[in-house]
Amino acid sequence: MPLYIDGEKMPEPLHNSITCNDEKIWSSNTGRSQSAYMNGSIIEIKKTRSLSFPPLIESELNKLNEKINSNVEWHTVELKDTDGKTVFSFTCYFGTPSYTVYSVAKNCKYFCNYQVDAIER
Repeated sequence: MPLYIDGEKMPEPLHNSITCNDEKIWSSNTGRSQSAYMNGSIIEIKKTRSLSFPPLIESELNKLNEKINSNVEWHTVELKDTDGKTVFSFTCYFGTPSYTVYSVAKNCKYFCNYQVDAIER
């Protein structure tokens, strides 16, 4: 599925590798009373999408890192189905990416296990 960050096409995530978390944001008065009764209310649900990528060559890694590690705070992330229909789209910031240098054989570097969280604003 094609991935776009700020309208620019990125390397595609691994098939079946996007983890979705919908985090409940509770009101500031949330907590337990003396009788252990839970008080508070959910005020919103925010998305976190954990993205994992197949092995990347250096140019693909640089393209991702240019967006993810930029000084721009907010990004638009879109994942589109193969027919071009949007699967999800939201404004987010990125967590810290991680990856492993797999091989530098024949002067071509490969980077594996690239993962990053896109966290809804």
